Amino acid sequence: MTARRAAVLAAASGPAAIFVGDVFLGPIGALAIVGGGVAIGWKYVPDFWRTLFRAAIAGGLAGVLVLGPGYRLAMRIVAILDESTTPEFTIGGTMFLIVGIGAMFGGITTAWVTLITRTYAARRAVAVTVLTVVVIGTLFVDSEVFRELTELGLGPVLNVPMFLGVTVGWAWLADRWARPLGEPISADADMVSVP
Repeated sequence: MTARRAAVLAAASGPAAIFVGDVFLGPIGALAIVGGGVAIGWKYVPDFWRTLFRAAIAGGLAGVLVLGPGYRLAMRIVAILDESTTPEFTIGGTMFLIVGIGAMFGGITTAWVTLITRTYAARRAVAVTVLTVVVIGTLFVDSEVFRELTELGLGPVLNVPMFLGVTVGWAWLADRWARPLGEPISADADMVSVP
């Protein structure tokens, strides 16, 4: 198995566990899918763990600094511009956005996307685009978030560009911090055995 194929399988194990494993196999099946992806990546992708950890740290830090606070600010603007709601500011909501969305989601997403983009030696624009599409795509999958983006405030005319701008800024910073940490993995790399 090539390093490229292994990186794609390892990265695909996360979404497969969420969308297939948890629905049909339960939480144990989802963990088994992720475990299989990690085992494949560990065996065949050079610098697998270093790539994941460094990218997760870069994405998490960028998420804490840009994604979480940026989404919180965008949500405040939407709430202020929406006449049908009373703007509320809660510490719990802010912490969820900074820690849950910014650090955790930002870190995990950056780790898996960086694994693929570094394996294919993708340009920065490709990596930023993939990160942005993944994060914005998850916003539109949730029906409640989709409704809020399209109906609250000034609607999609203002909401979508605000959230998209924050996401692109985060993706650029996350990729920037993750990228100089190592050379792209060569497609011709020898298989790495499990220690």
